[in-house]
Amino acid sequence: MRSRLSALALAALVGIGVASAPAASAQPSIDFKYTPIVAADDPTFRVTWKWDVSNRSHDETAERIVLVHKIITPDWKVSGASDECTVVDDVTVQCEYSNVGPQQWRRGKLWTDPTVENPGGVQLEVTISQPDPAAAP
Repeated sequence: MRSRLSALALAALVGIGVASAPAASAQPSIDFKYTPIVAADDPTFRVTWKWDVSNRSHDETAERIVLVHKIITPDWKVSGASDECTVVDDVTVQCEYSNVGPQQWRRGKLWTDPTVENPGGVQLEVTISQPDPAAAP
């Protein structure tokens, strides 16, 4: 099972959907990079996804970036996530990053301890949004 999970987790990068909410023109440009990792020597076969979210702008601060990660397939449950994140339910994690300055980045991760063998690939969906600061109450 270990080698099958390794191959499937590395192939998971192909199955990641990324959606971005429309941003106002004054907001910075955000980059997102996702990397699935399997700890091959870990007896729990933990699968971890790490990401970097960065602000490519040279002069605008990203006041608030929200990432929502959702495991679509297989039936694996989220075991945990980094401190900036909240486990919303068994398959959903929401992460918020505040005040990401020009040319700065933030990192995060989530992990799952698979209880069933993956029958055909991992599919994870990520939604990135930058809420309009002027719309906040």
